[in-house]
Amino acid sequence: MAGRPEPGADGRHPRYNDNAWPSISDRIISAIYHVMTALPPKPDALRSFETASGLVSELSWLVSPPAVCTKVTELAHSQRTAARDFEKVINRDPNLTARLLKLANSSYFGYAARVDTVARAVTVIGLRELKHLVLAVSAVKTFSKIDNRIVNVNTFWAHSIYCAVIAQELAKLCHVLHPERLFVAGLLHDVGSLLLYHRVPEVSRQLLLMAEGDEEALHARELEELGFSHADLGGLLMELWNFPEQLQQIVRFHHQPSLVDESRPEACIVHFANILANTSGLGGFCEAPADSARVDPVVWDALPIDEGDVQAGPILEQARARYLEMVQVFSLCGS
Repeated sequence: MAGRPEPGADGRHPRYNDNAWPSISDRIISAIYHVMTALPPKPDALRSFETASGLVSELSWLVSPPAVCTKVTELAHSQRTAARDFEKVINRDPNLTARLLKLANSSYFGYAARVDTVARAVTVIGLRELKHLVLAVSAVKTFSKIDNRIVNVNTFWAHSIYCAVIAQELAKLCHVLHPERLFVAGLLHDVGSLLLYHRVPEVSRQLLLMAEGDEEALHARELEELGFSHADLGGLLMELWNFPEQLQQIVRFHHQPSLVDESRPEACIVHFANILANTSGLGGFCEAPADSARVDPVVWDALPIDEGDVQAGPILEQARARYLEMVQVFSLCGS
């Protein structure tokens, strides 16, 4: 313990006088000291947090949403908000404005007419959807700044973007309402990993090596070693950023979609999209693509598709084309 004198070679505390028997209080202090120093130290992963929520609380200063997101959320919940109010807030951040307009004019929405102002984007896209995009784009920028020496950040976001576009295409195929929600969930499904890479780098490195490119195996290893996973952390981060509860649940259970009831189809979509991205050779979560991955059987019960429909259909081809476009959109996030 810092500032405490170390015992001498004979095991006695330095404050003891060889010519005097130590007092009762001295003996009690000495006993407590030796017990405390004999206890095995906690693993690094658990020194200052015991749960996923503890880790998010510890690093909240690093991952909390910026003021613009807080204000946008407030406006979205107000009945009196006009498009111009929204525009005034977002225009304070030129980079955020540029990214939003680039997204609004991409195939993400597919509008023929050009969207050249935030107010126009609110009118065309809708306040709720644009709020989600503001949060998602800002989250990517914020989480990209987390110090990490474990993975290639470009590889991380490439996987996230590819999962996002596949999830949105699957949502369209399954006739899910508001498929853009699945893009946001896919984009942010692994953000919890960035906290682990930052806070417990050595543990994370070992877990990644043991997983050997299999993200499902990585999830299982995290639960074994830490008692929680990157998916749990991701759900809590979505809550911190005031995303809707449904999106929180989708992110939290994208490896365990059978544990979700109300949002099971959406969780299954992100689960399947994640596996397709990991085995694609284009957007895997690590640089070496996984040879194969097990799809949770609940997917085939929850969705009106089978794996053959996806592999043989145009979905992956469309996703690849959109992926390249989205990489260009989100390349602004590093600025």
